[in-house]
Amino acid sequence: MKQVYTNMKIFHFKDKIDSLPKTEEKILPPVHIRLKPTNVCCHNCQYCAYRADNLQLGKDMVIKDFIPKEKILEIIKDISEMGVKAVTFSGGGEPFCYPHLLETVKALSKTNIKFAALTNGARMEGEVAELFAHNATWLRVSIDGWDDESYSAYRNVPSGEFEKVMKNIENFKRFGGKCYLGVSIITGQKNASHIYDLIKRLKSLGVNSVKVAPCIVSNSGKENNEYHKPIFSVVKEQISK
Repeated sequence: MKQVYTNMKIFHFKDKIDSLPKTEEKILPPVHIRLKPTNVCCHNCQYCAYRADNLQLGKDMVIKDFIPKEKILEIIKDISEMGVKAVTFSGGGEPFCYPHLLETVKALSKTNIKFAALTNGARMEGEVAELFAHNATWLRVSIDGWDDESYSAYRNVPSGEFEKVMKNIENFKRFGGKCYLGVSIITGQKNASHIYDLIKRLKSLGVNSVKVAPCIVSNSGKENNEYHKPIFSVVKEQISK
């Protein structure tokens, strides 16, 4: 099985590493930055760390916060001049809910900065999606439910949202382009036995890879491990299948 994720990525950027100890000289800019343009989201996932009051990110969350258009375009200009190599859009909220994402991506497309995004896929459509398909390095869609009913229950969204996301994924691949499309299945006790069927569906849509990731239920690593312990073998079996 090919591994596409690595925590050793920084070692591909030797010039950055070499610059760090030389405090008397100019330190190179960040290789990569993460931008969280908005805290607004069109989904309300049960396990979302940015919405759960019992998790630290949820306690610090101000949903109405977003980056003004003038400021984000200024940020793009600044990091381009600095020599930043890559940007990832994430939450906070849903990046594709950000009203100025199209202008932001157009500005990035004119620089040498690589860009990518995490998304729930619900608004991954139209001109902005096509720009990502042809100009972004990668896009990763988070999914949990395995059909319309389960998806709506997980995310507190209307019936039909699951098939809408599936269609958006299918259409995204039809745009062509070089963007690597991955999916992250947020796994818990309810969907553990449905991983195989969901991956099979995603493969039929042309998804490039699937990451099976555990949902976070607590600030405590021990409590998270205890939650996932009963389903670990089930998930492992589904992945092997």
